[in-house]
Amino acid sequence: MLACGVAHADPAPEKPGKTLRWLDPQVFAPERVLPAPPVVGSIEEKAEMAAIVAFAKLASADRKAQALADGEDETPHAFNAATERDLAKLPATAHLLAEVNGEAEAVVDIAKKHFRRPRPYAVDPALVHCGNGSATNKSADRSYPSGHSTFAWSTAWVLGDLMPAQRGAIFARAEEFGYSRQICAVHFASDIEAGHVLGVLTAKALLADPRLAPDIAAARAELARP
Repeated sequence: MLACGVAHADPAPEKPGKTLRWLDPQVFAPERVLPAPPVVGSIEEKAEMAAIVAFAKLASADRKAQALADGEDETPHAFNAATERDLAKLPATAHLLAEVNGEAEAVVDIAKKHFRRPRPYAVDPALVHCGNGSATNKSADRSYPSGHSTFAWSTAWVLGDLMPAQRGAIFARAEEFGYSRQICAVHFASDIEAGHVLGVLTAKALLADPRLAPDIAAARAELARP
């Protein structure tokens, strides 16, 4: 296993970044809301890599299959079992979650471009992982924070607020979703925790935004119906 970074090819021109619609970009500037990730080759990164290798050895075939499925389902559908609802068929709830997820995606995109942390498989090209990523692909330096974890926790925080009786199951699903990214070996533990922090901060800010109050009230009423 490599203990330091690998050479990178010249990056391709970037697409225009996502922009925030509801949140203040200064308040959510990456350097203000998140610590810097561990440095490539540091003892902290080595410990995180060891944890990824351990996950791969400990995870059952079923859990690995679930991790792969989670990687392909970055939508509220991932929370259907936890909420006991088909969220896509609830228009007010689906609309609110689309607003939250869109804003979370923009926050993550800005942070990834700021930190540019190499993914585990870019640090160690021999690492077995989900997907077709390589040390030179376009997402190889977009490890921190985890977009999947940010999505999971922004979604979970909103649903937990709207469905407090099911908050435990909803939060457990978000936690599981984050672990899936380690099992897939596409994120370090600190990437996932940063996504947790960013997702909760994003959701809390949006739930407190008076401009979204009508959408929140509509979703709350919809979910209150049997």
